[in-house]
Amino acid sequence: MKKLILGGLLLFSVSILANTAPDTSVSIVEKDCVIVVKQTNLSGEVVAALILTVESSSEADCKQKSDNVLKAVEKGDLKLTPL
Repeated sequence: MKKLILGGLLLFSVSILANTAPDTSVSIVEKDCVIVVKQTNLSGEVVAALILTVESSSEADCKQKSDNVLKAVEKGDLKLTPL
């Protein structure tokens, strides 16, 4: 039984390590800030993503909102959609 549990934990750990930490990119389209948060596997393929469009008054404001979104994803308050 212990071997089964340890094997399951090892498999779970490997699956977590197979994906990179979420990464954000920001684009400003007119007065909207488009925030893309994506997670890739070690091969560089996108495995999960979140795309948000929010109003923004400046590039600095957009960057701040992007940082807040990334923190929310890392905390688990926002979830990425598996692809």
